[in-house]
Amino acid sequence: MNMFARGVCGPARLAGFIGALIVSVLLLFATGRATAAPHEVRLVADVLPGPSGSYAEDMIEFNGKVFFAARTAETGYELWRLDGRKPVLAADVFPGPKSGYPSSFFVHGDHLYFRADDGTTGTELWRSDGNGAELLSDIYPGDNSSFPVAFESLGGWLYFRAGTPVEGIELWRTDGTTTEMVMDINPGASSSSPNGLTRFGDRIFFAANTAAQGTELWSTDGNTTAIVQNIAAGNASSYPGGFTPFGNHLYFSATGPAGTEIWKTDGTTTNQVADINPGATGSGPSGYEVFRNHLYFRANDGVSGAELFRTDGTTTSSVTDINPTGSSDISAITTVGPNLYFSAEDGTNGDEPWAFDGTAPRMLADIWEGKDGSTPDDFIELGGHVYFQAYSEALGDEIWGTDGSTVELVKDLLPGPDGSDAYDIVRIGDSVYFSGDDGIHGGEIFKIAPPDRTVTVTIAGWRVRLNAKGAGRVKLTCPLAEESGPCAGKLSLRTRKKVRVARKRPRRKLILAGTEFSIEAGRSKTVTLKVKPANRRILRRVKAARDAVAIANVSDQAGNRRRVTRRLKTVP
Repeated sequence: MNMFARGVCGPARLAGFIGALIVSVLLLFATGRATAAPHEVRLVADVLPGPSGSYAEDMIEFNGKVFFAARTAETGYELWRLDGRKPVLAADVFPGPKSGYPSSFFVHGDHLYFRADDGTTGTELWRSDGNGAELLSDIYPGDNSSFPVAFESLGGWLYFRAGTPVEGIELWRTDGTTTEMVMDINPGASSSSPNGLTRFGDRIFFAANTAAQGTELWSTDGNTTAIVQNIAAGNASSYPGGFTPFGNHLYFSATGPAGTEIWKTDGTTTNQVADINPGATGSGPSGYEVFRNHLYFRANDGVSGAELFRTDGTTTSSVTDINPTGSSDISAITTVGPNLYFSAEDGTNGDEPWAFDGTAPRMLADIWEGKDGSTPDDFIELGGHVYFQAYSEALGDEIWGTDGSTVELVKDLLPGPDGSDAYDIVRIGDSVYFSGDDGIHGGEIFKIAPPDRTVTVTIAGWRVRLNAKGAGRVKLTCPLAEESGPCAGKLSLRTRKKVRVARKRPRRKLILAGTEFSIEAGRSKTVTLKVKPANRRILRRVKAARDAVAIANVSDQAGNRRRVTRRLKTVP
């Protein structure tokens, strides 16, 4: 058939076809194949309608809901939550259009803790039960700020660091009633600046600074706070960090006589695990991740450059030399299911997604061909697949997915080279949430979730009472769980059984009234059914016609359809 005949393929449609073909070819070359994704990307909430976007961030699960910070013109940056797909302002810390800037969210007990500024007390410690918020403590009184941060839980207490001009930045804690400084580690106005708070066993470990010992490893159980070991002699600093529990020890990086290397402690004994790069420079280990009875990390042995290493606490070795001509620049090391995922470059290709199953690392795809690299990050598992953010010159920053063998673009959310700039990627429940810009809604919340296959409405009540004009009202509800709303369609009122409306005419089911509806997810709407005079006369004359059924033929934007019925009595 000639596609140009009868207007089947005009110039505009041909241009669109060619554009789609080009994108498909690009994806085929980038990923090795084009397959159907097991999940799909959907807009969750348009907090600030229009192209500007609310730039939602710091998403966290609390009480089965998604909480986050977002901005609108009316509220500024404040605390929000999702009720299904409906964004709800959870707390306006700084009332009005100015921003409270809530951040550093941490779930402790039955509250969500964070820091925020109400415009009066400065940036201080707040908490929310999901509806509203309260200032827990004005640690630095007045409109000054203590800037609480680095939260960690232990024994019913929430530990964090905060600062005042008297004690400096020190270790604090709260049980929701009492807020107190744990210890003035560096006495006076000087700060110990505790950092990297990590619970291990019945203590919290962290790095802290004193004038006498520099920045070293400390721990507390809330009653006793003390230095664990002065790794660097005297007042020099070892700057411990990257605390990662593994087995019966807490592993971390620290700078000692052998430079920056991997160390471990059980709280009593602290020692260097390995001298990967002999000499004073050290290997600079980082990115610790537990995988298959080993602790994996990035380190530079001074010969092969920065590569993937592992240790079981006794034996430490290089996994492989991915880039024989230099450093592979391993980053974003993440354990997901049976594989260890990370970003690396092999000397031929730039930073691309790799996977390691315990035998040999392999590059999954060359998303941005050549030496530039797509720099994948934020590997997160969902339903047997791994999703991550990556960049290419043709598509910009977008979300990609892999089953461990092949890679595909999940969705080109913002078509073209600009990309959606996906960020703040986090798994909550059975979905992966992220913030991104599709070019229509601005920076808003999207999610990757199993395909939406259902739609429904509920029909309330047991009868429809008609007024003098023959109008009756029926309440419909689109469920909060509806993913691709609104729930839209037509509601009909029909006799449940066949009735005889006139002599010598056969019995038949009679359509009494009908109307259209459109209802947002989580909302209810009362619709009006107007019965025509002729049908009203039948209802008054034929009692059997009053035994009716309401029929809702509903669909959503994903193309799902369903027929919902409910038996109702019509009262004329």
